[in-house]
Amino acid sequence: MNENHVYDMIIVGGGPGGYTSALYAARAGLDTIVIEKLSAGGQMSLTWQIDNYPGFENGIDGFSLAEKMQKQAEKFGAKSEYAEVYNMDLTGKLKRVETSTKVFK
Repeated sequence: MNENHVYDMIIVGGGPGGYTSALYAARAGLDTIVIEKLSAGGQMSLTWQIDNYPGFENGIDGFSLAEKMQKQAEKFGAKSEYAEVYNMDLTGKLKRVETSTKVFK
């Protein structure tokens, strides 16, 4: 990927809120990336059984639900990057997110 690439949307955190945002943004045609430190789902991925999420009448483990959320967002073009965010510069028109792997704009 080009170092000068500028995303329409950078989402920091790949939990349920992050991947829901990524899904809606990507479906709207925005060039979107989710930056997550460990794995899709955030804290939810460590949960053994989720019984209160619609559509899973027998419940689902957090890791599997997180994978499904990530795949659905990526189906519409969202990208995922596993990295730790060190710094963000949100001033000015062009925003910068510095991570353990690279700088995203």
